[in-house]
Amino acid sequence: MGAVSRLNWHIAGTSDFNGDGEPDILWRNDAGAIQTDMNDGTILSTHSLGAVPANWHILGTGDFNGDHNADILAQ
Repeated sequence: MGAVSRLNWHIAGTSDFNGDGEPDILWRNDAGAIQTDMNDGTILSTHSLGAVPANWHILGTGDFNGDHNADILAQ
């Protein structure tokens, strides 16, 4: 797995965001940008989800609406 290049990134949650049956990592940085790293032991791809307010907090991940896709719960 590749190294995280900035120390202000932290793991905010895990879920199967790309539907391959393997857990993926949801990263967040101190500026409020959210990014997911899709992995299966190695980083397969990275998807920026855009900027969000820095005062929003990630509370969890999961299939909250029952559509069999991972969701992100933020407050």
